[in-house]
This record gives sequence, structure tokens and C-alpha cells, in this order.
Amino acid sequence: MRPETEKQLTSYRKRAIGTALKKCLRTSKIHLRIKAGKYTGVFDRGFCQGAKPIDFIKKIDGLMDKGQIIKNDDTSYVSRMVWNGKDVVVKRYNHKGFIHSLRHTIKKSRAWRNWLHANRLRMLNITTPKPLAYVEKRKALLVWNSYLVTKYAEGQSLDSLLRGGNVTKQQRAKVAGQIMELLDKLGRYHISHGDLKHSNILITESGPTIIDLDAMTMHKWDWLYKLKRAKDLGRFAKQWASYPCDFG
Repeated sequence: MRPETEKQLTSYRKRAIGTALKKCLRTSKIHLRIKAGKYTGVFDRGFCQGAKPIDFIKKIDGLMDKGQIIKNDDTSYVSRMVWNGKDVVVKRYNHKGFIHSLRHTIKKSRAWRNWLHANRLRMLNITTPKPLAYVEKRKALLVWNSYLVTKYAEGQSLDSLLRGGNVTKQQRAKVAGQIMELLDKLGRYHISHGDLKHSNILITESGPTIIDLDAMTMHKWDWLYKLKRAKDLGRFAKQWASYPCDFG
């Protein structure tokens, strides 16, 4: 296949996915859009089948408190829990003042953006935990808090794997090859992760899974993509070089 033909196919696929992503924001055969009072959001129908999404929305903070707390700081609150028989992770993006809320109301909430990022990656066959819902809680016209729900991915971080003493050189080399393939896919579609550290790549039974999409960007401008890509790869390589083992 000639390079220009490959480029044309990539461009066509990007446009097709852009159209498909619009469907992820409204009610369809796959998704259910919810609007009730101060809450809006979209649910995967499989996630909420047989249950009432509005009940989940109204109880979401309490459910998170009862779950396994993964992270809790000024920026976000992350909890693993079970709802409607599904093992999920919920990330709440916290309110940080009027200006912060105004900014994320104008440019869309982090949960909204990450919902689209996750759906885009899966359409491109780039593994990331399945997005199950996003929810926005408003105060007047401002987005006050937002929530992203994803399927729990069983695995360990790349950092933990490489620091472990029970992984062979061959296994590490295999993981390195899989990660290079993942990075090549991101590059093919001019996507930068923005925070490509080893703790944001999970190693699962099906291979590397990329998480924490908060800083992800799909670039229109080639020069900006190259700048962000170099920063991603530089950070990743620097951390890789810090391990004492020879990964082959």
C-alpha cells in the first residue's frame, strides 16, 4: 500500500469516528442520555439495563464513599465499586471554585472529554477501560462536579511490573513490543496522551491498557502534535531508562 493511500485511509477513518462520537452523546441503541434537574449525562445501556440511572446519579457520592477508595485529593476522587452487578471505577472531578467551573463549562467538563477520548480509543482498537457513563452536576448554568464511570480493568501498572522481581527478560521484551505497537497506533492518529508515565499503562491479560486520559489530545496541527509526541515519548523513555534491568 502506498504511503499516500495509507494517509487517506487514516484521514477517512478519523472523519468517520468523529461522526460516530456524536452519537455517543445522545440516546441511541447503545447509549441513553439522562437529564433530570441539575444532572445530565449519558449511560451505556448495558451498564444500566434493569436499573434506574437516576438512582445511581443521586446516590453516586455515597456509593463512592462505600467503595474502595483509590485516590482522594483536591482535584479528583476515585473509587472502585459494584453497581447493577458491574465492577466499575468512578472518577469525580471536584469543584475548585467559580473560575474553574466557568472554564470547564465553556470548554466542556473533564468527564465529557474523557468519555469521548475513551470511546475514540476503543473505536481505533486502542485498549482502554470501557466507558460506561459520564455525569455532570450543575449549579445554575455552571458544571459543578463531573463523573466518569469505566469498567474496572484487572491488571498491574507497567511500573509495578518492571520493578517486580518475578518477571523474565523475555516477558519484559514482549511487553515492550506491545507498548510500542500501542504508541504507534496513537501516533498514526496524531493523539498525544499528555501524561504518559508508566503508572498510566496497565498490563492486563489482553495486553497493555492505557488509562488516565485527562490530558489526551487529538491534534489538528502537525507541528503541535510532534511537540507533544516528543514530550510524551521523552518522559516515557526517561522512566524506562531508570529501571536497573536490561529489558532486551
